[in-house]
This record gives sequence, C-alpha cells and structure tokens, in this order.
Amino acid sequence: MLQCHDIPLMTRSYFKNYFKADTYIGFNKKFTKKDVMLRIGYYYPNNVDFRKHTNIRRLYRFASSLLRINRLKKYPNISFKKGPNWFSIKTEYLNEILDFNNSIFMHGFCADELFIQTILNRFETQQINSKDDNAQALRYIDWHRGGPYVFTINDVDELKKNLNTNYAFARKVVDPEVIDRIFNLE
Repeated sequence: MLQCHDIPLMTRSYFKNYFKADTYIGFNKKFTKKDVMLRIGYYYPNNVDFRKHTNIRRLYRFASSLLRINRLKKYPNISFKKGPNWFSIKTEYLNEILDFNNSIFMHGFCADELFIQTILNRFETQQINSKDDNAQALRYIDWHRGGPYVFTINDVDELKKNLNTNYAFARKVVDPEVIDRIFNLE
C-alpha cells in the first residue's frame, strides 16, 4: 500500500534562494483561550486516537471538568499560539525548541499544532500576509475536496501553476509520476 507524501513545489535553486529568511511558521489568528483549554487544559491519555473517537474525547473532557482539572494553571505566563504543525526554521532556533519545558503539551489533544507556535511566537508578526494558514506554513493543501485532498495525475496542471510560488510543498500525493510530470522528468 502506497503512502501519501508531501512533494516539492520549488526547483532546487528557487528553494535555496527562498529559504534565506529565518522562519516560516503558520499562525491561526482565531485561536482563543477556550481553544487552548480544550486542547491542553484537560488530561488526555496518549494511547487513544481522539480524532477518530470523538465521544471518548468528550468523555475525558467532561471527566476533567468534573474533577476541575486545569493543566494551564501551572503556566500562567505562557502565551499559547496555534497553527499548522508544518514549519520551516533555521537550525539556530533548534536549541530554543529543545530546551523548552514541553510538559504542558504532553497528554494534550492535537498539541502538535500549538508547540512550535507557542515557543517561537515572536515570529507571528513576520509571517506571510495570507488568510490561508497553509500558505503561511508553505504547504499547498486542498481541504475543500478532501480531508485533505490527495492530488493525482489529473492535477498536474494545477500543481504546476503553484511551482516556484509561496508554496514549498504540496500535500498529499501518492503517485510518484506526479512529481515527474510537474518537473518534466518523464
């Protein structure tokens, strides 16, 4: 069974030139304190896929609220941010990420969409001016035709139109021939 992959949407020289800047981190402007509580304020065990089992997630959330669990109380000075879990940074920021106390993100729900944005939130004002969080994270993703849509050989012209733009990668592609056709390697 083939797996879906991200594919490049930039030529090598365009890619190297484009990534001379520091960071490309998407930020969701509509993220609220209530969203933070729902994501990491309650306790969720790591061994359950809560995206598939929404009723179990609701049960944990309800039990946590009954027990007055609020994991955020320990972190009053953290400004939580949200965005896509895809990002691009220079290596000089890695130690800052690795040294951050990430315990608040453990046992959370979809906490991977808060982790980098919270740690590197100072870059929020430096992002691409776009309403599309995926563009900010440099990913061409079609959420309207799928969850996300899997691009096929029939979508090569659409993908070519986005070659060497603000999208470094397209998500999701299964057929390796799509790459060959985008870059005229056939």
